[in-house]
Amino acid sequence: MLITNRYKDRDLTLSNEIVSYIQQKGGSAAICVSNVEDDNQKDFALSEIPADTECILVLGGDGTLIRAATKVEALQIPLIGVNLGTLGYLCELEEATVFHAIDCLMQDDCIMEERDCSDRRKKLAETAHIWH
Repeated sequence: MLITNRYKDRDLTLSNEIVSYIQQKGGSAAICVSNVEDDNQKDFALSEIPADTECILVLGGDGTLIRAATKVEALQIPLIGVNLGTLGYLCELEEATVFHAIDCLMQDDCIMEERDCSDRRKKLAETAHIWH
């Protein structure tokens, strides 16, 4: 599953490439579009995330990752941030490393970390050091 900030991947080119890559590797994926930066658009609904989702790639930046973590917290699904901006502190991946990271994920070659985020002590499970 991908949650994509529409303003960082405007035409969903990278998001669609990632979905195709995952499908070519035998997995399944879909895109939920995050439109929270546009008051005229509605954001994705939690019901769009399938119950059997094992991981969510969040494409955007730190803000997108924090909003996604807050929104999907009750689902207890690990998140991995993919930074599409200039500087990211929370996002573990970038466009250049995301496909290798997907390979590692699909081979269960990753480490899960629990991370506290925000003053409300929200938990953010993020894959770290995924490209051993």
